[in-house]
Amino acid sequence: MVRREGEGGVFRFSSTASMAPSPRLLLFLLLLAWLCCVFVAAQTTDTLRQGESLSGAATLVSSPEAVFEAGFFAPDPKQPSRQYFGVWYHGISRRTYVWVANRASAAASAAPSVTLTNTGELRVLDGTAANGTAAAPPPPLLWSSNTSSLAAPQGGYKAVLRDTGSLEVCSDDGVLLWDSFWHPTDTILSGMRITLQAPGRGPKERMLFTSWASDTDPSPGRYALGLDPSGSGQAYIWKDGNVTYWRSGQWNGVNFIGIPWRPLYMSGFAPSHDQALGGTYYTYTATNTSLQRFIVLPNGTDICYMVKKSSQDWETVWLQPSNECEYYAACGPNAKCTALQDGKAKCTCLKGLYGLTF
Repeated sequence: MVRREGEGGVFRFSSTASMAPSPRLLLFLLLLAWLCCVFVAAQTTDTLRQGESLSGAATLVSSPEAVFEAGFFAPDPKQPSRQYFGVWYHGISRRTYVWVANRASAAASAAPSVTLTNTGELRVLDGTAANGTAAAPPPPLLWSSNTSSLAAPQGGYKAVLRDTGSLEVCSDDGVLLWDSFWHPTDTILSGMRITLQAPGRGPKERMLFTSWASDTDPSPGRYALGLDPSGSGQAYIWKDGNVTYWRSGQWNGVNFIGIPWRPLYMSGFAPSHDQALGGTYYTYTATNTSLQRFIVLPNGTDICYMVKKSSQDWETVWLQPSNECEYYAACGPNAKCTALQDGKAKCTCLKGLYGLTF
């Protein structure tokens, strides 16, 4: 027994007293945990408003389903100081990026930030805007949505992350100024339009889905997917800018003739025509409730992934080119290409023709 003398007498504490928490204490702890959850939920937002900034570990989370998240990330564990602002899946354990803003200019400072200006322009800065004083100039600009010229004089803007994965800049009265879906990185998501010219209210530019340089480097890589500039409606993959690497073949009303038929992914493409967008374009819509995405890999492969419900991880459901015979003109104009078991191409002359040795 432990004895303690106090002003009001003697206080005795038994060393054998029960240490089990009282019901009141348990109720208090549960209430405290609930309040913490409410507080955290209150801090989660899908919107960056005019004049606000985001930096550090702070993120936007799409609403109401919390499918996507936007913030800063460092894809290369060997270079943690190289940070990018982008969008990734919120509920997938393996971090999966779908869009990157400053992919051509990594942040070098320890505290990059993204801000929405009073003129409706989304900017990624290599530092925080508050650092800009008379003695210290504003931090370097890494990337911008270039929407100041489109903004209305009265102001009132916000950037909103949608459950589709789209990051939008719009006015408070609902006018859409800019959309990340108009300026993709390497990924096609459900709801995207694959057009020859990027939609939007700004200067027209060609829409391309460009691979990362490597698995840990989101800077523009060697391969890009887009629609045929001549207007045939075919999808192409180009290597190093203008070398044709692969093509889909034309759309026959049901599917692309050069791609093996797979209802899972092909029935999600719907062709349309709009001269303002360069002619024929396609809208991709996922055919079921599973998360699906198309991505151009750093090696030039266009691949479709779908989340497997049992593991909540990605599984491959389709890819092109799947062997060397699917490369554009793999064996030249007068040869037959046979794909071997290892995917390599075996080229032979057509009947009646003979190979020449120079």
